[in-house]
Amino acid sequence: MAQIVVLGGGFGGVVAATELRKKLGREHKVILIDKNREHLFTPSLLWLILDERKPDKIQKDLSVLDKKGIEYINADVLKIDTTTSEGKKFFQGIQKIGVLVFIIFESLVYVLMGGLQAQPGF
Repeated sequence: MAQIVVLGGGFGGVVAATELRKKLGREHKVILIDKNREHLFTPSLLWLILDERKPDKIQKDLSVLDKKGIEYINADVLKIDTTTSEGKKFFQGIQKIGVLVFIIFESLVYVLMGGLQAQPGF
């Protein structure tokens, strides 16, 4: 059984935790940690400014993730202690994920930009 910890309940963190939960078997645990109790759907801030939405309509309590099989922990992450064996494993996992995200991003840029060439004068 693996435990996957997602740090941050912003847009990216919630999407990452949700997608991981969908793709992994129930024997694996997905945990999301965030210092805020509510997720703010930032794309809707424009509608809030224009008085098209109310604040309670663009925020949701992160505890609803429990219903999706994602454990939510309301806490600050102050430090990752890399002197312990658990901390070293966690940090190495973060490095691997960073490389994976970089590889995915670079591949996407290559696919999207592959046929484009710089033109003189631009």
